[in-house]
Amino acid sequence: MKIVLSRYLLLLFALTFSLNTAFADMFDEEEDQNTTAKTVPEGTPLYTTINIWYERPTKIFPLFHRGAILPVGTKVTLGDMNSKAFKFKTESGAEYRIYSRKYYSMTGQEMSNLFFSKKNPMAKGGQFHKFSKMEQKQIKAGILKKGMSRKAAIMAYGYPPTHVNPDINADVWQLWKSRWDKIQVTFTKDKITNILD
Repeated sequence: MKIVLSRYLLLLFALTFSLNTAFADMFDEEEDQNTTAKTVPEGTPLYTTINIWYERPTKIFPLFHRGAILPVGTKVTLGDMNSKAFKFKTESGAEYRIYSRKYYSMTGQEMSNLFFSKKNPMAKGGQFHKFSKMEQKQIKAGILKKGMSRKAAIMAYGYPPTHVNPDINADVWQLWKSRWDKIQVTFTKDKITNILD
């Protein structure tokens, strides 16, 4: 029993480590573009790197995709942060809180590093402008479409929840529009080839 438990814990640790590495590696080639939030103190201006859906701004679970959208490129300042959540504020003063628990095997700090950048991805020369016109249109609308690249899908729809998508580079992602409305996205050579709704 102890051997099985220790092997399970070792496997769980290895899976968590490889998942965090995969998420970090996903955008390595744009590191200069997407300087992460981890190096900035509270109150430093940052920009959203993905669309963020919310029904209640102070209780956001990035697993779901319904309600209003805080668009990619929104200027924000980080607030309080702990292992389960992080707060931020937009230029208008609206306050938001995102929870990382349960659906993502990462801390609030790790998640904020994915969601925010010192550089605006929507600015001239930013990551957004490296996508095709079709992808740009879908990103602005927050919609997935066949032919989109994996990176464009992330910017449009956010990061897939790790509790069912432990490998961001997998050929199939399970995503949720709401608690009861699941979709399956299939990739071939890093392009969306099928969406089951």
